[in-house]
Amino acid sequence: MKALVGGVVVALLVAFGLSIFGGGRSCVPGAGVSTVEIDPSNLPNGLAGYGREQLLNAALIMRSGQALDVDARGQTIAVMTAMGESSLRVLEHGDEAGPDSLGLFQQRDSWGSRGDRLDPQKSAQLFYERLVQVSGWAEMEPTLAAHKVQRNADPFHYRRFWDAAQQVVTALGGLPAGELSGASCGAGSNGPIRLPIDGPYGITDKFGYRGDIGVGTNPFHAGIDFANMPGGSCGKPVFAAAGGQVTSASNGYLSVQHPDHYTVIYMHMPASTYKVRAGDTVRPGQQLGEIGTEGQSTGCHLHLAVTTTGTTNQQIASIPQSTARPGYIDPAEFYRLFGVDVCPSDRCSYAN
Repeated sequence: MKALVGGVVVALLVAFGLSIFGGGRSCVPGAGVSTVEIDPSNLPNGLAGYGREQLLNAALIMRSGQALDVDARGQTIAVMTAMGESSLRVLEHGDEAGPDSLGLFQQRDSWGSRGDRLDPQKSAQLFYERLVQVSGWAEMEPTLAAHKVQRNADPFHYRRFWDAAQQVVTALGGLPAGELSGASCGAGSNGPIRLPIDGPYGITDKFGYRGDIGVGTNPFHAGIDFANMPGGSCGKPVFAAAGGQVTSASNGYLSVQHPDHYTVIYMHMPASTYKVRAGDTVRPGQQLGEIGTEGQSTGCHLHLAVTTTGTTNQQIASIPQSTARPGYIDPAEFYRLFGVDVCPSDRCSYAN
């Protein structure tokens, strides 16, 4: 449904695929591109310290990014930048350092006309056009990517807005808005969450008790096993399910902690295949390594686990932890929170 607000019909293009924090695309921001018509009456009155007018400006920034095929990470960087420059308000004045700065991004005269700089979507377009010209922007820490565009004095100025930007992009991407047009999630998404491997594949072991399998493992299986890929699973790429910092990268065990303080664990990959190392910051969909059979393993597969002790994300914290393996949650429930099926019927089957 279209809604008229201030005489303007707002039809938002939103990428779906999370936030990590809850949703983007019909699943989580970044899984595909869909046209979503959002009734602004559904905007929350407040979120992450921002009011309804500010959240509408964030949605328009996202729309502009989608029109330019900028992924959810790029959209979140843009929202973060506008938070740091104007608190998501269309300012008609600058400051002492830039008296001619205007708009959401505080763009100066050299950026474009006054009208364009005061238009949320056009000013966002100006930002995106410069962002995508920055070499390696998608792999940079978000504040540094923004700094390359804005050329402000402090390259770390935007860092404190990143968590709020992720929360806002996720929430806006998940607003109820009628039918989605062909949205799909999972492998191939470049947003805040994605499946760790490309299909086709099989789920060979689920979360829960399974008994003794003879290799010295705990009878409670605290994750999901992905395997049975055509041509053999070993050597197939493994991708980050969610962004964050690599906290461990030992042989057969790699973990990434999200800024919301939950951790995704990837097991049995040979360290020789790792594309990252401890301390690195990774984005959703970035390749981490390759499927292997290191450690306590009965064959080539990826064991994916999620721990949530200490998470600041209340939705993720609400997923019940295992009593047998405290801290661990069912990865299928984790993905379900974002609207993602870990075993979509078009490319996956359960072995048992």
